[in-house]
Amino acid sequence: MATYNVKMPDGTVIENVPEGTSKEELLEKYTKHISTKESDEPELSEVATGFAADVAISTAGNVAGAALAPATLGLSYPILSFASGVAGNLAAQELEGRDSYSWGRAIIGGIANVLPGGKAAQKAASGAKITKELVKQSVKEEAKRGAALGAGEAVATSVIDEGDLPSVEKFVTYTAGGTVLGGALGRYTPKMSQVLSRKTPAEIDAYVATGSPDAQEEVADVLSAGIPKAKAEISRKISNQVNETETEKSVGMLTEPLLNASKFLSEKTKQSLNQVLPQFTTGRAVNDIAFIGQKSINATRQSAEVLAQKVDNAIKADPTIEKDITNFINDKVLTSKITDNPDLHGALLSFDDNLKNLQRRLVEVIDTGHIKFKTQKQKVKLLDTINKSIREGYTTTQYKIFTDPNFKRDPKQRALAIEEMARAAKTKTTTIEQARVKAQEHLASLEANSAQSLREKQVNYTPKLVDGILKTKKFVGVEEAKYLGRLDKPADRIQGTLSHLGDLVIGHENDRDIINALLKSGQATNRASADLVPLNLKYQTPEQTQVFVSPELATAVNTSYTNYGRNKIEDVNLKAAADLYNNVNTAAKGTKVLLNPSSYPINFYGSLFTAMSAGMAMPLTKGWAKGGRFALSDFKWFDDGFNKGTAKERAAFRADILEMQSLGLGDGNVLVDDIRNGLNNSQLSKGLDKVVNPLSKAYQVTDTAMRYSVFKHQQSVISKFYPDLGEDEIKRVAALVTNDVYQQYAKIPSIFRLLSKAGGLNPFVAFSLEFSRNMWHQSRYAKQMTLGTFGKEFGLDPSKMSANQKGAMRREGFKRVAMFAAVSAGSVAAVKAWNTDAAEYTPEQQDAVSSFLAPWDENQQVVYVPDKDNPLKGKYANSTYTVPHTLMGNFWDAAWSDKPISELGNVLSDTFAGTGSIVLAPLYSAVFNNELESNGKRITNEVDGTKRFVDKAQFVAEELFMPGFVKDIERWKKLSREQGDYSKSELLARGAGFRMYDYDVKESAPFKVKPFMQSARGNYSSYLSQLERNETSPIELEKSYQEANRVYNENLQSVRGLVLKLNTLFTQKAGMKQEKAIDEITKVLNESGVSGRDYFAIMENKTVTLPRQRSVSISDRYDEGLTQYGSFSNLLKNTEDVALMQKFGKEFKRREQDKILGKSEADKKFASMSSIDKASRIMGNPNLFNSYLSRGLITDDVMLNLINNGFKQTN
Repeated sequence: MATYNVKMPDGTVIENVPEGTSKEELLEKYTKHISTKESDEPELSEVATGFAADVAISTAGNVAGAALAPATLGLSYPILSFASGVAGNLAAQELEGRDSYSWGRAIIGGIANVLPGGKAAQKAASGAKITKELVKQSVKEEAKRGAALGAGEAVATSVIDEGDLPSVEKFVTYTAGGTVLGGALGRYTPKMSQVLSRKTPAEIDAYVATGSPDAQEEVADVLSAGIPKAKAEISRKISNQVNETETEKSVGMLTEPLLNASKFLSEKTKQSLNQVLPQFTTGRAVNDIAFIGQKSINATRQSAEVLAQKVDNAIKADPTIEKDITNFINDKVLTSKITDNPDLHGALLSFDDNLKNLQRRLVEVIDTGHIKFKTQKQKVKLLDTINKSIREGYTTTQYKIFTDPNFKRDPKQRALAIEEMARAAKTKTTTIEQARVKAQEHLASLEANSAQSLREKQVNYTPKLVDGILKTKKFVGVEEAKYLGRLDKPADRIQGTLSHLGDLVIGHENDRDIINALLKSGQATNRASADLVPLNLKYQTPEQTQVFVSPELATAVNTSYTNYGRNKIEDVNLKAAADLYNNVNTAAKGTKVLLNPSSYPINFYGSLFTAMSAGMAMPLTKGWAKGGRFALSDFKWFDDGFNKGTAKERAAFRADILEMQSLGLGDGNVLVDDIRNGLNNSQLSKGLDKVVNPLSKAYQVTDTAMRYSVFKHQQSVISKFYPDLGEDEIKRVAALVTNDVYQQYAKIPSIFRLLSKAGGLNPFVAFSLEFSRNMWHQSRYAKQMTLGTFGKEFGLDPSKMSANQKGAMRREGFKRVAMFAAVSAGSVAAVKAWNTDAAEYTPEQQDAVSSFLAPWDENQQVVYVPDKDNPLKGKYANSTYTVPHTLMGNFWDAAWSDKPISELGNVLSDTFAGTGSIVLAPLYSAVFNNELESNGKRITNEVDGTKRFVDKAQFVAEELFMPGFVKDIERWKKLSREQGDYSKSELLARGAGFRMYDYDVKESAPFKVKPFMQSARGNYSSYLSQLERNETSPIELEKSYQEANRVYNENLQSVRGLVLKLNTLFTQKAGMKQEKAIDEITKVLNESGVSGRDYFAIMENKTVTLPRQRSVSISDRYDEGLTQYGSFSNLLKNTEDVALMQKFGKEFKRREQDKILGKSEADKKFASMSSIDKASRIMGNPNLFNSYLSRGLITDDVMLNLINNGFKQTN
């Protein structure tokens, strides 16, 4: 009788198992084997033994619950299941020899055991006859339950008791063991149900609670599943009477480890989240304050820069006007030269208005006690100074040393400054040497607070209470001023004053608001305690805030707010490398987006559909036009040519822009901000920014216009819901909603941006992530409005609305639901309707064709335009480029289809997962000489090293920096010469954002198959290497071999999936007969390098068992050589072994003869196999012998192999 070896989950090999051995018999062999092991700590084998008892008792509880369900109205099922699950766990742990119970397993074992029992158990409980079919059904059902229990226990044991996830070995042992044991118990479950159904509820209750002695023997037989040790343990457990002392002790043992483990898990989870996703810890209120605060600071700086530029332009046009401007800044004196220039006049009015606004806000911050002073006198004095400056004018004196991190100090000028200060400080009691020391100390103090020094400080640096802008002014001499780099120009004074005062005021407001929000939410307190830490903010030290929070919250606030945007790389070399990488990343993305003309209309389409799905039936409103004007004002040519009006009208226009930007509505385009995110203060960045900046502004025009249009719409509807709300509050809520339902780059967690740069996520994943967030908020707000609850999270009270107001809210909610569905589902439906009606592809055929598109388009909603003469090729467009909402269709298709869950994983992977860094991916391709996703095309075939390097360098440069418009120009040139693949109408469509790409199923099919075959061979090659090195233990080598077989066959199944799709397309769309289709499929597999053995396994859906020793046929080596060297002649040139060269020659000759003889592709594939593989195929399919023999495919060496294997010819 044939025997085989069985490898168990813990690595144990049961040898010489007779063919036909049942699972139950195999389990008994396994149990006897592991029962002989001895160890102080439970081995996995001992865990498996104990787990037998666990599953047994758990199953019994389920049966009891099912039997009692009618009498107890169903309540017995969960109660008895949980109790028996816990009991089973305790028994199992004792069997493992543990010193203490693992209460994690006990708890989860009880919970997992509440899983509903099988129908077989229920039938048996109702008195049905126990038949062979009923037993089979029970075995199958209990095996599934056993696997669930096993997996649950593995996780519980590790997480609750050990604070970590289980090892792979541990997880597999529990799950596989649960499946086997559950199946074994299935034989006993029907009998168990009938045993219990004959007893009263009271008798069964007594059995479960105390273990009825009358039923002990019979029940122990059933529960133990034939395992003697388990039966003895179960009997002891059932018969044991638990007294009150034991109960109290058990409860204590249960709660203490559980609480400690839960605390440990909670702390570890929070620590991780605080580092990468701090916004989930800080909460919405703090996140909104930090977001709006940073946007306000940026807006103030940008406004100051624009006003300074207008002043500078006026002085360049008329240098004599500088004095007039200076007089206005100092004394608010307006001259005719200023008033005659509306643009300059408007800029100066804006400066004055902005300055007064910031000063009033600063007074409020100080007056309310947020900024602490040592004495009341200091506070009053500062308030008087600020109020005076509001009336009389005030600007700060700016120095480059404090504003420019790259400012270079002059050592000679430093010496002159020291001498100047020393002479001024020399007195009768202070010598010149002492004065010089003081002067040096003074400069050292200033230098320590220079922009360069502050930039280089560590991340946890916190600015002083009040920056230099509010410090007591001291006389600065001429030489000192030169050394510090004093800025005397009016434009510099305006920009410096507004920027620095804006930073100070808004920073203190943010600190104040964050403190208030945390106190209000209960996340912070004014009382210190041992488990809390003082809160550290941007402008307030812990001593000044006097607010205490948990360490986790402190870390989250520090990450997302206090240290936001600070450079964390201190090593000079690492920083230089990071800067270079980021700049290359910026340039590469910029060329693909900003220098690609078709991306501009695509951006507009996306913004249009996003606004519509947010509830706007007509997005192109007056608000859109005004937002567009705001965006275009960044361009001098537009600002000078179109922004006309009086000085006051111009100042009002600038105020509107400042407000829009301060609310976070002025920018936020995901692609543009993602590109600009790599820029910094380096010289390379500055040069790059000169190109990126104007292009990014142009790209964002339609986006900013639509964001402002959405904002005005939100403003309008919110005012209807809450008409008594103040205008500023309505704007605040409308802005927050807008930045939730419309793209805003700043909302994307920094960890995802970093992973995108590094290649861990899709290079352009920022858009997909932000789009997903927008869709979630759109649907969430629509639901809240339909329920009449919108506004709570913004501090509003919908319960106080009138019936009319609530009705308006609900109507708006239903409208948003309808718009969301129309855009999302409607766009997907339109794509599918086109493909079905116009392209004439059935859903099955659409799915088949999609598998042969470019990898990034495989799981997308694409529009097909097949060729009239060949339905297997044509053009297609990815609809997600123009209507991003069709992305949702990918998830719907995966979720609602009858495909496996892995299909949803593929969609998620294609949408979010990394395809390699946009910078590093071309470099990897250059190293391995394969173009990016180009169907395996080689970058260079040059032999000379220098020429190869040049080809690869050119490839990398083109992949990284080739602008999109260059490719468009080349397409138009080809069209003018009546060449290329695009017609005039197609090129015009591409220019309008409708990109069409070619597809050819037959051409791309081999390149879809190849990666699977390469993956299949990868693990097998690893196994062979381990085997040949002879450095691996037999157990590990066996694991490697089994893993290689699994991976190999899984990849062959993937290839088979492609083959079935090809067959669908060849027979249904190309109209081929089945024989012709098989021939064409065989050609594809031949071109993909599929061996004869693998070919038949794929075509006949069979499993391959890999040879344990290396065995490669001449045909396979020939194919590999052709793949490597490109041609037969090159293969011979690179073959040194004369004998091998002769074999290659014979193989070439055989294949040429096959072409002449007209053999079928399948016969050619059989002929290419080694004699051993041919014989193996015939041994497995004896009926093929005569057919192969008649076609001359059975050679002498094949016949010899057949005879040696005992093959007997049949008639």
